Amino acid sequence: MGGTMEISSEEGKGSTFEATIPFTTATTVSKAQATSPRHHDLRELRILLAEDNAFNVMVAQDELNDAIPGVVVDVAVDGREALSMVKEHTYDVVLMDVQMPEMNGYDATKAIRSLPGNMSHVPIIAMTANAMQADLDRCKEAGMNGYVPKPFKREELLLALQGALTTSRSGA
Repeated sequence: MGGTMEISSEEGKGSTFEATIPFTTATTVSKAQATSPRHHDLRELRILLAEDNAFNVMVAQDELNDAIPGVVVDVAVDGREALSMVKEHTYDVVLMDVQMPEMNGYDATKAIRSLPGNMSHVPIIAMTANAMQADLDRCKEAGMNGYVPKPFKREELLLALQGALTTSRSGA
């Protein structure tokens, strides 16, 4: 368990046993996980955030910038702009709101999946307040690689990013 044990004894006075086991608190675990080797691959990602709500954009950008060293986050305000930006730039992952004006996230994902070459293989993670099984099935049917419920927690977002990137890099 990575700890230590010390024993001291004095005749006629007794013995003292001291055991130290390094456990972390729940708060420490979250901070450690964000920089653990499991999340090491998240450094210097280029992420497209497709989100029409300015407050949600601000929260997501703050969380990503705080959690991922060297991250670059581009923002698209609707599905059409997200599709255009995927055509113009190379992204490591797309965070896709499913309910946007002009073109929703489902249709944008389907359009990205029909692009030629590597553009169609970019991992796409749904960001949705709709977490019913039918909604999640619709995300998968559209070609999304995972989802993060809104409002999201940092660790949920990092785990979804890691999962989508691991799956795409392994070719699964």
